Amino acid sequence: MVQDNGSLVSNDPTVMRVAARGTPGPSRPIRSLWTFHRGAPASRAGLVTGELLVAIAGIAMTSVNTIATNWSVLVISRISAYNPAASCHSQGFVQDKLDCPTGETSCSPGAREPMNDRSAQSTITLSISAVERDTGLSKDTLRVWERRYGFPNPGRDAFGERAYPLEQVERLRLLRRLMDAGHRPGKIIAMTVEQLQALAGESSGPPLSLPQVLDGHGDLMRFIELVRSHRVEDLRGALSQTALRMGLERFVMSVVAPLTTMVGEAWARGQIEIFEEHLYTESLQVVLRNAISTIPSSGASPRVLLTTFPGEAHGLGLLMVEALLALDGCQCTSLGTQTPIIDIVRAAASSRFDIVALSFSANPNPAQVLDGLNELRAALPAGVSIWAGGQSPVLQRRPPAGVDVMGSLADIGTGLRAWRAGRRSG
Repeated sequence: MVQDNGSLVSNDPTVMRVAARGTPGPSRPIRSLWTFHRGAPASRAGLVTGELLVAIAGIAMTSVNTIATNWSVLVISRISAYNPAASCHSQGFVQDKLDCPTGETSCSPGAREPMNDRSAQSTITLSISAVERDTGLSKDTLRVWERRYGFPNPGRDAFGERAYPLEQVERLRLLRRLMDAGHRPGKIIAMTVEQLQALAGESSGPPLSLPQVLDGHGDLMRFIELVRSHRVEDLRGALSQTALRMGLERFVMSVVAPLTTMVGEAWARGQIEIFEEHLYTESLQVVLRNAISTIPSSGASPRVLLTTFPGEAHGLGLLMVEALLALDGCQCTSLGTQTPIIDIVRAAASSRFDIVALSFSANPNPAQVLDGLNELRAALPAGVSIWAGGQSPVLQRRPPAGVDVMGSLADIGTGLRAWRAGRRSG
């Protein structure tokens, strides 16, 4: 029989008891007695078997509780490895100042940390892939600098992978900006952030505040404030309403283009965080995709294939171009970002596209941009046009032969009319 305290006992004097204590559960220990019968009559066998099954059930429940407890400890340990403050904040309160990385001195539920408290960001780190994407510096470059110059100096996460603190990422951004301006990394990599900012200011003027960055576009400030307050749904709603009110073409030209430039500039100058820039990008992509999906297909020429080269993860420019082309009756197919060149060639041949449109941010290495475009031009038939646009300075300085460079979104319409005129005359 099973007693109130969870113990299983037998009153049969012929039964030999073998005790086994279960692992303590969350509230009290569970003790079970397994019974084995030697020479007991058949009438007692069912009772003994029932007692044994009840005991096993009790032990199984205890094991489940133990596993759940162990998993909870493992999860909290994982969180703590990523964020040292999590071990003392995971329950909504903090310990004393010596134990709590955030320096709180009280241990009460009232000492909660808000999700967007920027004072806690010193514990946030980025992977090498994230740093490559957000600074434009390749993984190989980051590793070479680490060995040659001792910077960056990433830590290691729980899996042994490089983990870059945000302050190092900010310094890497500045280094990349100065390299684009012609400075050699060996000459500037040892400089402090303040020295790098001063050097950057000599080329681009003194650092601007966010309102100064938005000077002349005060009507766009409300979108920036929604980004900085992390009101994602409100941001998407405001962008969607603006697109409906203005029409998609005017929305792209007069709102999306300047707003995206300002967000990028604010990010480069440190006025908004990386994750805030990502919130903006993802929200705008949702709005543009929804708007593009409502444009009826006319089946008119040209057929345009849109994508980016490997290493170019920024796809917002593609969506802006696709919106303008779709409004002008083009048949557009997007491969998304980071398509290998050989696959671009195969895709262009499979559906007989007339134009391959590529978007470039300011991050990719200029030599890689030119080499990729020359390789693509050589692989595509002469009758397939290549359009290249975006913010890469090398496109304007050294436009590759056989590639039509679109300096701005306004050039899309001009290029489209020229292409159609050439087809009619041919």
